[in-house]
Amino acid sequence: MTSDRDTLRAPASRRERGQGIVLLALFLVVLVSLVGLGVDGGSLYLHRRGMQNAADAAAFGGARLVGLGQTSTPVIRTEIEKYATKNYVDNPAVNVTAFYTDNSNNHLGAITSTAGTVPANTTGVEVTTKQQAATFFLPVVGFSNLQVSATAGARTKLTGSPAKPYNFVGLRQTGLSTSNVIKWDGSGWFIDGIMHSNSDINMSGSNNHITGQVEDASNSSTENNNLKPPKQASLSPSTNNPVQTTAALPDPVNKTLADFTSDPNYHTITHSGAAAQASDFSAFMSTGSDGHPYILPGVYYVNGGINFSLGLSKTNASSVTFIATGDISISSSTMSFTPYSQGIVFFSTLGNGTATTNKGIEVSGSDGSWSGIAYAPWSNAVISGSANTTIAGSVVADTINVSGSNAHLSGHAGFFPQPQAEIILYE
Repeated sequence: MTSDRDTLRAPASRRERGQGIVLLALFLVVLVSLVGLGVDGGSLYLHRRGMQNAADAAAFGGARLVGLGQTSTPVIRTEIEKYATKNYVDNPAVNVTAFYTDNSNNHLGAITSTAGTVPANTTGVEVTTKQQAATFFLPVVGFSNLQVSATAGARTKLTGSPAKPYNFVGLRQTGLSTSNVIKWDGSGWFIDGIMHSNSDINMSGSNNHITGQVEDASNSSTENNNLKPPKQASLSPSTNNPVQTTAALPDPVNKTLADFTSDPNYHTITHSGAAAQASDFSAFMSTGSDGHPYILPGVYYVNGGINFSLGLSKTNASSVTFIATGDISISSSTMSFTPYSQGIVFFSTLGNGTATTNKGIEVSGSDGSWSGIAYAPWSNAVISGSANTTIAGSVVADTINVSGSNAHLSGHAGFFPQPQAEIILYE
């Protein structure tokens, strides 16, 4: 027999079971959300840490170029994007923003791929990176991905003076106007960069064009023979140029053979005569796309001289550093030489610490180009050219002779040892 009490309790039990299911469902949602928060929160933290690493590295890269004197905005932007990409930023052209900054961290202008130059008073860069991070549990509550971002800034301070774009540096110090430390017989040359002599400059050629400062440390009033217009050269700037400096310039290269011997591509070239010929390099040659040979990248040391007259590829550069204890003579009819190590393409150690009037380097190729530093710190360098010769580098020697006509030479500061940059990172 069923009592009234039993009849009344049955519906109440069903309601409790319904409420329990609802509460369980709510509890599961909360539990999944908490688990999602833990898992996805940890994942998002790792993604943000990655973006911070990318921003730090990109800011360091950009500030380094600013500190070393780079003035091209697209070049600096490329460096920033390179380091962002290495730290897993996808599509850095979109996901990286960058600004030039001053010492107070004020924005001075955006760093983009558009042509432009570094604004005045720039001492660093600020970089922001961003990334869309996918979630694992949070899609349950409507968040399938979240954006993470990070910002870093870096300022740079040089511990030395930036290298200058020297095209000629005559190292010998005599203080005389008749020493011919730089002796210029060539005509129609186009020079872009700084020409410096630790004594005199004697220019007897005609119709030369120099864009850049001409300076010497001679104590003679006629140290710049025939340089002042309307004589053998047109100078830009035309005022206070040429100028007599107060002190001799230290060797801006300052290298010895020991600086190169540990290079993994250091080779000693053996030869039977007084000088190594092109045939002695045959084991280190390949064929360029134009059918002409080129020399494989490396440092090539010769105890003696080098007499290289073989025509080389103009499409495949010979990336080399030639070092010889004697004279290096390059008379290739065609060529394309670029420096392999430390900005130096030709290095004669002739004299070995004691200045000599003997010739250490002679470059007289008639067609093609060479870049880098031709370095003869204790001997004479003889450079000749023609309208078909382009030089993007510098000549640093005890004394220098220039001949030929209508060649082009532009100094490049990047080939010289750069000062150290002290970079301060802030976030």
